[in-house]
Amino acid sequence: MATGVVQMRNKLSDAMKEILEISADEQLKTACSQWLDNKEEGGKSSRECSDNVMAAIKKSKATGREAAAIAEIVKRKDFLVKKSVWCVRR
Repeated sequence: MATGVVQMRNKLSDAMKEILEISADEQLKTACSQWLDNKEEGGKSSRECSDNVMAAIKKSKATGREAAAIAEIVKRKDFLVKKSVWCVRR
């Protein structure tokens, strides 16, 4: 499970990096940048950054590649907030 969560969050990171490269929407770029800077933080910080990304996405009027990157983020929105994964050996 931990590996799957890491892979999904890596795909989110890739989509947000693409938005940073191609978007003209400053609010969306700021939200994505903050999420990338804090993606490994848990708790309140993770929730706030994730909420900011989703709010910016809702206001966005994206088209083309930007819209495709946003679709990837929306598809994986359940992985925006950092999960607490415990690995226990027997």
